[in-house]
Amino acid sequence: MEEEKSKACPSGKKWPQYLAALLASLPMMCTGSVTSWTSPALAHLQNTNNGTVEGLTNDEASWVGAMMPLGAIIGSIPAGFLADALGRKMALLVLSFPYLLGWILIIVADHGVAMLYTGRFILGLSIGATTVVIPLYCEEISEVSIRGMLGCYLDFMITIGFLWTYILNTFLEYLDLTISSAVLPAAFLLSFIWMPESPVFLLAKNRDDKAVKALRFFRGAKYIKHFDHRPEIEVMRNFTKEGATYSGKTTTSLSYIKECLFKLGPVSTTAKAMRIIFGLVIIAQATGIQGVIYNTVEIFESGESSISPYICNFIVAVVQFLLSLLTVMVVDRVGRRLLLLLSGTGMAVSIAFLAVHFLMMDDKWYMANFGWMPCVTVTVFISTYASGFGPLPWLVMAEIVPTESKGWVSSVCVFLSWSLQFITTKLYSIMVSELGEPTTYVVFCLFCMISVMYVAVYLPETSNKTRAQIQNELQVKVGYHWS
Repeated sequence: MEEEKSKACPSGKKWPQYLAALLASLPMMCTGSVTSWTSPALAHLQNTNNGTVEGLTNDEASWVGAMMPLGAIIGSIPAGFLADALGRKMALLVLSFPYLLGWILIIVADHGVAMLYTGRFILGLSIGATTVVIPLYCEEISEVSIRGMLGCYLDFMITIGFLWTYILNTFLEYLDLTISSAVLPAAFLLSFIWMPESPVFLLAKNRDDKAVKALRFFRGAKYIKHFDHRPEIEVMRNFTKEGATYSGKTTTSLSYIKECLFKLGPVSTTAKAMRIIFGLVIIAQATGIQGVIYNTVEIFESGESSISPYICNFIVAVVQFLLSLLTVMVVDRVGRRLLLLLSGTGMAVSIAFLAVHFLMMDDKWYMANFGWMPCVTVTVFISTYASGFGPLPWLVMAEIVPTESKGWVSSVCVFLSWSLQFITTKLYSIMVSELGEPTTYVVFCLFCMISVMYVAVYLPETSNKTRAQIQNELQVKVGYHWS
């Protein structure tokens, strides 16, 4: 039906796409800093002489952490509609202001825990919304050959946000650390404002001249003689004509909802794509990853790690960053399925060894020789998640969901993900208390193994395929028939 985009523009430059996707993903670095901020900040805020608020109780500290995912759940709901109405670029720029406001409220919070709650909640609103919009923008500006790499920037930037916090925390006090985190959304706003809008969105809105200009920027046409943008623009135009969301007509919220429900026929490509993505999102969270991430220090302490919990945390962040970087570099070469299969397998093996460690803690010889086991197993568990089940479900979502449904389907997926993150984080403490660590980790191991089977049977390989090829295959294929 259409030619590969790489063939349509064989001599295009790729660096403008790398630059635009990197800048668009800066809010995910903010997300990493927001998430990791709680580890050093709560230790400071629970100190009775912290000079900011009177020492937080354990319950108050718990809610300071929980307000962010609660905000993300709510923020994800209107994000797809916002991206379709304003455009991907404008939506991201607008969302930088809640990021700034949230950090400002935390910075000026003085003897009032309510302001901390409010700041964290507002930060969550932006996080939930940007998690929806960024994959759409990165997918729509990219060539087929590097689409996977740009899609993985989202999770990669989160790991950089973690490193940002852990490194600065070594020599900055609480207030200075918080101010440094507020710099990130400001840097995003000042840098990303110069990037063009998605050409796919512009074509769907019948802004052809601006779409051509945007595409020529992303393909580096300024630096190429006799660059011909027409074949690729025609491919994009034909593809967007099949969509209905961006018709250019003013629609009410009710008509928008009716249109979304209409697309959920059992044999529609939207419904098939949703089943695949929902399965990935659910199984990824069922592995217990969020419970482990939010309780790393507790795991290291209860597992009597021979390595300091805070050194272990830094090791986790560094290895997570390196494996995320590796994923960015190889995802378009080895494909999505293989990376997810390796990710699920690595998580299953590492969490199984962690369960064995807690079973063997009464053995003095074992503890004398294998006290490092909690650090290694948790590092492998989190890092292998970050190399597969962390970034790739969002990349696959942007690739397989039809253009006309991307906005609202993305919102539903992110809403589901953040809801499950909140639930599994709360369930983790209950499971450890009622079942004990070994049984809890065995349950997580079982779900990791299920994730491997799910990917092997149901997940399509989307690497190096055009949008039209993916949609054509989605219409006729299902289950293990995917190649």
